Amino acid sequence: MKEILLTLFSGAITTGGIPKFVELLDKLHAKDVDQYKAAVFGLNAGLKALAPLVDGTKTEFDDIVVDALSAAVTISAGKHGVDLSA
Repeated sequence: MKEILLTLFSGAITTGGIPKFVELLDKLHAKDVDQYKAAVFGLNAGLKALAPLVDGTKTEFDDIVVDALSAAVTISAGKHGVDLSA
């Protein structure tokens, strides 16, 4: 039951959470570009490290959260010309 509720809630994370997190990163970029870059590079590295771990769990919810945050970081970085491949 708990897993079903979390999976249903995951749609809200993807649809509403990604734009909100991108908006938050945009605000950080507007406030301090250096802090923004540090946050984006740090988040990207951390989420890449977590991805293989959540792939191995029995639930989908953690995969969805990590994927959504990764998508938001990638969208924001692209928007501000930050190359995350380095």
